[in-house]
Amino acid sequence: MVQATGAQEVGRNTNVSMLSPQSTEKEVYPPEQAQQQEPTEVPSSNAGENVVVAETTPVRELETGAAKQVAATGAASGDQGAKQDKALRVWIVGHSYVYWAQARAAASAQGVNLGLSHKEVSIRWVGKRGMMWDELVPTIQLARRRWGCPDAIIIHLGGNDIGAYPLRELEEKVAGTMRWLRVAWPSVRAIWSNIVSRIFWRNSYTSKAGYRSRRKVNQVAAKVMKEIGGRVVEHPLIAARKEELFRRDGVHLTDEGNDQLLVDIRGMCQELVKTQQSTMQ
Repeated sequence: MVQATGAQEVGRNTNVSMLSPQSTEKEVYPPEQAQQQEPTEVPSSNAGENVVVAETTPVRELETGAAKQVAATGAASGDQGAKQDKALRVWIVGHSYVYWAQARAAASAQGVNLGLSHKEVSIRWVGKRGMMWDELVPTIQLARRRWGCPDAIIIHLGGNDIGAYPLRELEEKVAGTMRWLRVAWPSVRAIWSNIVSRIFWRNSYTSKAGYRSRRKVNQVAAKVMKEIGGRVVEHPLIAARKEELFRRDGVHLTDEGNDQLLVDIRGMCQELVKTQQSTMQ
């Protein structure tokens, strides 16, 4: 069972695991984020062992530690890596929902690959507690240099931004980044994971205001997904009225809530695999 205290939720750490060779392809940032400094965190991978690293840890130090992990586990994972060369590469990126969903998956019988065949799909988890929308592009750019480009990226983000920005501004941020992703990473299928209901919205005056903003942002994202050929992961069974799905803070999900989130994400991964198989026939 995965639990955390309120203080732990405030911490903004991320996981580090085995990294692959860096890509030499030049990165492209959207105009509004071109001047932002890249984060020092290294996103989590699909390996079972994770190391928590503070934000202030230098990138060079992380790379050195990662190289040691690769050297230590390379022989054991070499065969499996070769088998995954043609597997669909899926990233799941987002805030604490992704972070804790990965932890829940790792503790389950299905594992972080959600019980799906490694020959068909390889899932990497890039979860950061407290992550905000403006951190998305620097995070995936850094991940791309470590792991190369994915085939699909599922983005579960934006819930922490509701109320922190005017609604119109947040809608424009989401739409702009998604359109940029289609241009900058044309081979990547973008998938929007709907912002789910919460009992408590930290930056909104009322739950009703948070709910309305969530619904509008999801509508904007869905419209853009249709425009760029992306998809949407819906979470119809995760609702604020189901208190058993939420922790005491009214924000984060319980084990039961995370299980449902994983079911929804797994379903999308299965759809992506079927699509790839149909195009290869």
